Formats: sequence, C-alpha cells, structure tokens
Amino acid sequence: MWKTIFNIFSILLIIGGLQAQVKMPFSPVLGFVTYREAKVGVEVCGLGEIFIGVRPDTCVTCKPQMYSGVEMLNTGGFRNITFTLFELSPGVRYAYRVYADKKPLTDTLLYFRTPALWEWRTQAPDFSFLVGSCVYVNDSLYDRPGKPYGKSQDILYTLAKEQGAFTLWMGDNVYLREGDFTSSASIASRYRHTLHNPALQALLKARANYAIWDDHDFGPNDSDRSFESKAASLQVFKSFWPNPYFGTSENSGIYSSFRYADVEFFLLDNRYHRAPNRMQKEDAKKDYWGGGQLQWLKDKLISSKATFKIIVNGNQLLNTYATEGSMETLSLYPKDQADLMTFLEAYRVSGVLFLSGDRHFTELLKLDRPGLYPLYDFTCSPLTSGVFEKVGETKEGNNPMRVPGSLVTQANYGRISISGTKGSRELKIEVLDSVGKILFEKAFSQGELSVQK
Repeated sequence: MWKTIFNIFSILLIIGGLQAQVKMPFSPVLGFVTYREAKVGVEVCGLGEIFIGVRPDTCVTCKPQMYSGVEMLNTGGFRNITFTLFELSPGVRYAYRVYADKKPLTDTLLYFRTPALWEWRTQAPDFSFLVGSCVYVNDSLYDRPGKPYGKSQDILYTLAKEQGAFTLWMGDNVYLREGDFTSSASIASRYRHTLHNPALQALLKARANYAIWDDHDFGPNDSDRSFESKAASLQVFKSFWPNPYFGTSENSGIYSSFRYADVEFFLLDNRYHRAPNRMQKEDAKKDYWGGGQLQWLKDKLISSKATFKIIVNGNQLLNTYATEGSMETLSLYPKDQADLMTFLEAYRVSGVLFLSGDRHFTELLKLDRPGLYPLYDFTCSPLTSGVFEKVGETKEGNNPMRVPGSLVTQANYGRISISGTKGSRELKIEVLDSVGKILFEKAFSQGELSVQK
C-alpha cells in the first residue's frame, strides 16, 4: 500500500514539475480582430491547461475573463492552440495574458483594440495597415552553403513601431528548407524557428496579423497541387496563423476574407489547387486558384458593398512582361486570368486593387482597360530575404506596365492608408525602407478606382 501511495505521489510530482515548466517558444500571434471577437494563436511546450485571460485595459482591478482554446496541432511536445475571444465590445482596448493552469506564463500584458462600431453612426473611419513579404531567418544547419540568404532584421523592428490597424503578410513569411518537406512536425519546426526570432516576436504582438502563403511556406520552390505534404502544410498554416477562416466546407485551402471599415480584403490561396507551372497553357485543367476558390471570389466580389476591394495573392496578377516560364505570374495561367478579368468587366466591379509579394523587389503595375478604370497591382517585397537587384537588366527592366518611380530594389515594406469622407475616399500607397523613410508614394481617389455610371 505504501509503495502504491509513493508511486502515485511520485507521478504527481513529475506532472507538477512538468506543468511548472510550461513555456511559450515565441510570443502569441494576434490574428483576426473585429467588433466583438478576436483570435490569438499560442504555442506552448509542457503539460498543463492553457487559458487566455482578458480584461478591459482601463479596469485594472477587473478579474480577467478566462478563455480556453482549440488545439490545432501537437508535434514533438509542442501544442498549437487557437483562442477565440468572444463577447467583447467595440472600440475598447483590451489587455490579455496567457496562463498555464490559471497561472500567468509571463509578467507582461499584451494588448489589442477592437474597431469602433461606425455603421449608421459616423463616417467610415480613416485607418492604415502595413504589408510585406519574404521573411528569411538564417539557419546554418539547413541553409544552402555560401553567403547567408537572410539579411538584416532591422526592418522588422521598424515595422513593429509603426502605427497601423494590422499587418498583412503576403507570402513567403517562412522559408521551408529541403529537410522540412516531409511532415507536419518538420514544417512546424521551421515555423517555430522563424517566429522565435526576436524581431518577428516584437512585430507579431504589435497589432493584428493576417496572412496568405506562397511557395516557400507551402513547400518547395514553385510548388503546386502535386506536393505530397500539402495537407500537412495546410494544417500547420492554420495552426500558426489565426486568420478569420480557411477555405470553405466544400473546398480546402487558406483563402478567406474580412472587412475593416469600408474596405474588404480577399486573401487568396495560390498553391493548394494550383496546376504545375510547366503544364501547357492550353490545357483546360491548368488551374491557378481552382474552380471552387475562383467561384468563391466572384461571389464575394458581387456581394461586397465595400468602397475598396483589395485582392491579396502570393504572385503578381497583372504582369505580362516577366520572363516566360520562369517567373510565377498569373499570366502563365491564362484560363483563370481571363476568367477573372472578364468577370470584373462584365459585373463592373468598382474599387479593386491587387496586392502581391514574391518577386524580391517592389513595383506598382498598371493595366489600362478601355471604358473602365485601370487595374493596379502593388507588389511589395522583400523584408529580410535576398533582393533581386538586377531586375533592371532583364526583360522587365523597362516594363511599360510599371508606374514610373515605383521600382524599389532594397528591403522595404508598404503602408496603405484609407481616408476621406463618404463618396470621396482616398487610398494611398507608400513604400518605406528599413528605417521608415518613404521611397515611393501614390494616392488614388475613390473615383479613379470606380466604374463611372
């Protein structure tokens, strides 16, 4: 009997010791934030029940409301949990903290603010948000030999200090290496290594985050629907990025949408259903987004009443001057490109702006459309990966689609601001360097991006 009691006591001591050692490898990732809800992604290692405690920032004596989450992934002792914080109030700044068995894991509080409820009350609020793509964090054990591909992390600290409602991650946010492709555990370890970077931690907790992927956080370079671990990649992406939702019940993928003020964002998945680049253009099965996602996008655009409709994609959507067969633009998939362009024209959809990453340089492309407003594609890249400095020496060097002065071949990020009164809203694009200096800017009035009656 005493032996049994001793064994039970020993087990309890071990469990208690493990629970006391619960740790977070990196800061919580603040995701989708709306009037009455917010999502937060947390990764922990060690046993214990994990909660998030939330209270209004102004009520220091208030007892935190405790929320439990949904475990999205469990690999190698690391648990990824997504929390939905509900029954919040609009226009309130909240303080929150992660708890293990209701004991705080950190001494410091984190914060977020729900948007103010403006519909039927005031004008749509002015706001800005930040965009960027291509984050490479060096890892000498798995990197290719030679000069490190990852560059200075200073730009991430600059981004963390920016003012903006949210950060929009436009793909290649994580660079999977050759040793990472085989399982969810190895893919997750690469995410963990990247997000553990102190500069990224500062940025991820600074404001809400929304993300899409491109080839390097989906699988190998130029990867497509044939990638054998694509289901694992999807599971890991959903576990680390607390987006509003992921695909539909009928069609898998990372695509989703959300609204902020009078702007609607459509986050696209350019990998999960994508046919191989090398498939002949004439092949009817050469899908880019896949029929289910493309129909979803059309339905959302038809239903949207937003002043501006921002479509976010991993690759450029308008560029027809990239070197044939080597640069992954939508023009390699003429069926889907023509389908989308024909739809936008037929339904006279106003306020469309494309955002993209991928290219390791930044530019603004313009496509004129007779009888309609021109379409623009703002490509913003890179943050910390290598820069394609010699683009000027390629066929694209004198791309006639490029807005003069918009080519940037150094580390940079974008700031997009929406302002003005109803009917006269303005959308402004700015490109900034690693210390926040403006390198290029262009503003569009609401009328310039609208179909005229």
